[in-house]
Amino acid sequence: MGSFQSDVIAGLLGGTLVGSVLVFIQFLVSRSDKKKAKHDELVAKISNLGDQMAALNERMDMENADASRRRILAFDDELRRDIGHSEESYNQILEDIRQYEIYCKHHDEYKNSKAVVAILNIKDTYSIVKKENKFI
Repeated sequence: MGSFQSDVIAGLLGGTLVGSVLVFIQFLVSRSDKKKAKHDELVAKISNLGDQMAALNERMDMENADASRRRILAFDDELRRDIGHSEESYNQILEDIRQYEIYCKHHDEYKNSKAVVAILNIKDTYSIVKKENKFI
């Protein structure tokens, strides 16, 4: 082989090598872009899931507050009908009141106007029953 042929072959091999390297680099960039897109999609889905869980927790907290309020109102109705309660029942309803009041305090949008009088009556009646030891 002559010098010219060697130079041509070397040039072709070098060009092929450079071309191959460039194709390989383009492949890696493309692959990286695809991974980034998948990563971004996964991050978005996780973020959305976190938002959904937060909304679910908020809804469950509100439902728990609603349930506590229903128990408070029912207990108050029983007191007004002179139905006696055990000390354990009072302790449970006082815990419901505590949890309900904490929820109301931290959620201005949730109005406590539906149970204010009932809560006062339960607490006052508890004080009297405790003082006179009239639990059933």
